[in-house]
Amino acid sequence: ELSVSPVYDDVEELVGFIGIQRDVTKQKQREWKLEEKVEEIEKLNQKMQKEKAKDEAILYSIGEGLVVTDEEGKVEFVNDGFEDILGKSKQEVIEQHIAEATPVRNEDKEEVNFESEILSQVLEENKEVKSEQDYYFAREDGSIFPVSITVSPIELDGEVIGAVEVFRDTTKIRELDKAKDEFVSL
Repeated sequence: ELSVSPVYDDVEELVGFIGIQRDVTKQKQREWKLEEKVEEIEKLNQKMQKEKAKDEAILYSIGEGLVVTDEEGKVEFVNDGFEDILGKSKQEVIEQHIAEATPVRNEDKEEVNFESEILSQVLEENKEVKSEQDYYFAREDGSIFPVSITVSPIELDGEVIGAVEVFRDTTKIRELDKAKDEFVSL
């Protein structure tokens, strides 16, 4: 870097110039490294945005109902399958506790304590829970239907930070099983 300034005498006549030269190599190298880091961060950000768009497309297109909660069981995300199956809107259930958003019932159609039977195993014990018994959900219109449920923990650095519940309406499967049983008994 070179800086040149005029030098004047007492009567304001130009008598010469004074120059200062400074080596800015290290400063320029730091600037180049910083620019490279900024470009690298921008590329990573673009990559993350693409991954997020893909993940959202996948989550929304899954035919099963999907619910994502925080570590306290409050709903943070539901997919279109959730809305289609239960008839509830996303806005209606976001921030609700999962037990309110998807009340679970047993074979006798009595409400099950979701917190103690399922969610605590996932959030506190870090276990995946798959329904081994018959569970039922209620639609917004009050109709009750059988479901298959899987609830898995979401982990970050070994700590459970939430849960994912995936459920499927098993009405048609049960109807097919019943038809098969009736056919076999003929």
